[in-house]
Amino acid sequence: MFANRLRLASVSWRDGWRVFRQRVAGGGATMVIEFYQPSKGRHRQPRLSRSRLQVELLESRCLMSFQVLARLGDPVAGAGFRINDFEPNGLNNRGDVLYGDDLGTANDPSTFYGEGVFLRSQGHETLLARTNTSAPGGGTYDFGFLGPSALNDSGDVAYAFTLQPAGSPFGVHAGTYRFSHTTQTVTPVVVPDVTPAPTGGKFAGTFFAPSMDNHGDVLFTGIVPTDKGVHFSDEPYVGLGLGVFQADKNGHISSVVVPGDAAPGGGTFDAAGEYGSGPWVNEEGDIVFIGHVAGQEARVPGFPPQAAFISTLGSLYVRDGQTGRIQSIAHSGDPAPGGGAFRQALFPEINAEGDILFTGDLTKAPDANQVLGVFMVEDGRLISIARPGDAVPGGGHFVTT
Repeated sequence: MFANRLRLASVSWRDGWRVFRQRVAGGGATMVIEFYQPSKGRHRQPRLSRSRLQVELLESRCLMSFQVLARLGDPVAGAGFRINDFEPNGLNNRGDVLYGDDLGTANDPSTFYGEGVFLRSQGHETLLARTNTSAPGGGTYDFGFLGPSALNDSGDVAYAFTLQPAGSPFGVHAGTYRFSHTTQTVTPVVVPDVTPAPTGGKFAGTFFAPSMDNHGDVLFTGIVPTDKGVHFSDEPYVGLGLGVFQADKNGHISSVVVPGDAAPGGGTFDAAGEYGSGPWVNEEGDIVFIGHVAGQEARVPGFPPQAAFISTLGSLYVRDGQTGRIQSIAHSGDPAPGGGAFRQALFPEINAEGDILFTGDLTKAPDANQVLGVFMVEDGRLISIARPGDAVPGGGHFVTT
């Protein structure tokens, strides 16, 4: 009855299984067939010993609906009003939503005074942090959070927030924090000038976009004292560098990759956890990050000096969660699928399968950040997902991504 009328299958992952989904039309009805295959993850133990097949009527499914969570102009208890914009940061498998807001003393963009981090769970909104309030571990939150923030499937959150007074380079005197869904409290991961760094001395601050796995481990970019950071011959060295660190759920902090560590292929890193985004960790403990090797082209055109903002033309790396081995995935100057070469890599993510998604900068030197594409590494193959000039479903072509 439903033969020979298959629509294109979609593929996703659910609870350790790869899900192939197809719609089958015929006989006056539409069915959805889901074929569950054990994950190909390297360390994963499948729940069942064989694949399984699930069929359901599409008409019996609950169709997608929209729910208003918050509106610009809404008052926030004790915090003024939501103004200007929302910054969606995370959605987990429980339906919890993590987002940021600009805040004003009135429903008027000119009254902006800072930002807040909000978690909505089971219909209840919790304000985790906002400008001008006390931060756990000491200090007062400054003008904004360094997003995106992270949300795991348990409902735990990790976020970075600037503290008063803001320091220089950017990120100095910023802290990283953790919200526990169990205790419903926020505790510090890094308090600047207080928390000891594994590299010696104390953390000077933290940077954008922490990541968090379902075990409660937090991956973050820390700013630490070092003589092995990014050096430019025409700029004074600031004595600080960016490194990737991991804080377990008990608060123990360890180094993942820091300035001075050996880089694959030779040389040493002088920065890791770049401005393009922070590190990203999956459930296998694999970590993707943007890093830079000392001596290679570094200066990002149009960016401020290192004393104001530490940045480089970074490349993409992955650190194996089982062996600790670091592998280069997309290096600045490497050929890109579809033509051209990578100027830099940005915004990496990795799933439980080890598939890596990132933005590749295809701009020709000496410029940067002008022509961007989306790329993926699957089963060791680097492929193009969308790049300028590609056809858009429904007509037209991408101009940029």
